[in-house]
Amino acid sequence: MPDQVPVKVLRRSLGQVRHGICIADACQPDMPLVYVNDAFLAMTGYHRDELIGFNCRVLQANDDQQRALKTIRSALAARQPCRVTLRNYRKDGTLFWNDLSLTPVFTERGELTHYIGVQQDITAARETKSRLQKYQRQLRALAHQLIHTEEAERQRMAREMHDQVGQTLSLCRMQLGQLVHDLGGATAHPTLASACKLVESAIQETRALMHKLSPPLLDELGLPAALRWLGEQLAQRYGMAVEIDAALPRSPAIPDDLARMVYRSARELMINACKHADAQSVQVRLSLKARQLVLEVTDDGRGLPAQPKTDPKNGGFGLFSIRERAEHVGGTLVLRRGSGQGTCAVLRLPLPPAGTKT
Repeated sequence: MPDQVPVKVLRRSLGQVRHGICIADACQPDMPLVYVNDAFLAMTGYHRDELIGFNCRVLQANDDQQRALKTIRSALAARQPCRVTLRNYRKDGTLFWNDLSLTPVFTERGELTHYIGVQQDITAARETKSRLQKYQRQLRALAHQLIHTEEAERQRMAREMHDQVGQTLSLCRMQLGQLVHDLGGATAHPTLASACKLVESAIQETRALMHKLSPPLLDELGLPAALRWLGEQLAQRYGMAVEIDAALPRSPAIPDDLARMVYRSARELMINACKHADAQSVQVRLSLKARQLVLEVTDDGRGLPAQPKTDPKNGGFGLFSIRERAEHVGGTLVLRRGSGQGTCAVLRLPLPPAGTKT
């Protein structure tokens, strides 16, 4: 028995479909519409007699320079199906976003006779996506503002520690030294000698904390020197081999906020390699490539985990913070497996255009 469905059944079935459906006659000039279902009418606000016999471009109003229309024209010329998202307009002029699937219909002999269009109003989904993207931009802006506020607070605390705590401790050391001299030497006064050692230890710890808060070497000698000092400190602290290659040309100048971002990222990545990947050696390379500041941190640790971690104990939040800061300034952070064992983290940050004040 032939596989045929009565025309009335087809019309009734198409009329109950939730998506808009239209059929255009490809054999007539300008391919007029010969069928539209009720969902199409409800979506567009037109009456059936206002659409039948006319081309579907009536929904485009004067918005005829959309990129999606070029895709449709190319598909029509090639007699191929296509799917696009269009800005369409209802009869009352209101905009709606139309997800359109366009399919050609051929006879058994390969003759093109019709096109079937299936439309879905995705305006609500587009607006929701737009609002979400807006909120994400706002959150990123707030995060960037927080980063700047945090950095300013770090610098303020470091200055106060240097000007108040540091100088007070240095004065105590001088006075204790003079007292030791006046009393004939620390060997005769064990308690005094112990006090001198405690003050000296407090001075060293204060300096280390000041460097952690806001390394003065960044301002005094620049990013390469600060990275080399950082490598020496972490090598002593964690007992791992650290190699720093940070030779940079004198120009272009690196903005202060970019230099601090690189420094803190390098510190986070190096500590992660030691504490969470059991690395025995770390290589840090800083370079300039096509007006991008590129930081590569390679270790010989356990390598990337099978599943990404977000637990701060596993360094996940640190990596998340680095990536968010990088993306906010147009940069990227990419993690990949090393050539043998371990992980290679590549941070790329664009430099500002030449002539921009830093």
